[in-house]
Order: sequence, then C-alpha cells, then structure tokens
Amino acid sequence: KFKHAQERFKTIEDAKKVFEKVQPGLFRIIRVEEKSSSQPPPQLFDLTELQRTMNRLYSFTAMQTLEYTQSLYEKKYVSYPRTDSRYLSDDLYKQCGPILQNLKRGYADKIALLNTEKLPKSKRFFDSAKVSDHHAIIPTGQHPAGLSNQENLVFNAIATRFIS
Repeated sequence: KFKHAQERFKTIEDAKKVFEKVQPGLFRIIRVEEKSSSQPPPQLFDLTELQRTMNRLYSFTAMQTLEYTQSLYEKKYVSYPRTDSRYLSDDLYKQCGPILQNLKRGYADKIALLNTEKLPKSKRFFDSAKVSDHHAIIPTGQHPAGLSNQENLVFNAIATRFIS
C-alpha cells in the first residue's frame, strides 16, 4: 500500500522529488482485500437534481435539461418535470410494476433483476406527505421513439434512476 503521509505538495518541485524517490522502486501486490457493502438506491429525480446530474454527466445547462424534459413530458414519456419533490404518492405504488414491465423493451437487463409484481414499498420513495403539487419525475411506461440524442440521454437518466 503506497500512501503519501506528509502534507500536501506546495510546489510542483516538491511533488517531483517524491515522484523521483518512488519511481525506480518496484511495486508488487501482496494482498487484495474485498469488502461487501450495500448502499440504498438513489432517490428519484426532482427537476433540480435532474439538472445537476445532466450537467455533471453531459454538461447540459439547467435550461437545456428543462427543455428536453419538457419535450419528453409533452410526448407523454415522463411525468410532469417542474417538480420539487423526490417522492411518489402512495397511490402510485400500484402503477410502478406496470411501468417497469413496459420499460422492459429498452432496459430488460436491468429490470430482469426485479420482481415487478411485488416491489418493496419504502418510505424512501413513497411518502404522500412529502409530495406537494407533483411527484418525482418518473417514466410513464410508454416506449420512447423518435427522440433526439439529448432527449434520449435525459430519458435514460430518468428511467435508470426509476429502475434502481
């Protein structure tokens, strides 16, 4: 295990000195450790989180992300985009299985891992008290066709988040 234990480098020369010390040395792997861990799936998208994600992944501006998502909404591929909620109301629980079934055409490998007939109902995703006017952005279950590359990237992000 190589670890630089001193303070941060203040100049490029300091970094080069340390690099010259370790460069000629041979390193070999003497042990590999594996840890299993679990982390909960990410929460669903609200508009702000979707904009941040699309900016980080594809450098879309907030306005571009809204424009592409609005277009997807008008084509009936995603739910209402101008939401500040990352939750679904409890009454949408029964619709999630059929939505996932309809998404199988494009995401079969991901959906195959799920039991779409008996999805767990978690307060992390379903909480009517935390839904104001509109619930989180989710796919409607309609299989998209004729999307631009940008719309496809946004739809893929929304669908993948919903599946996870």
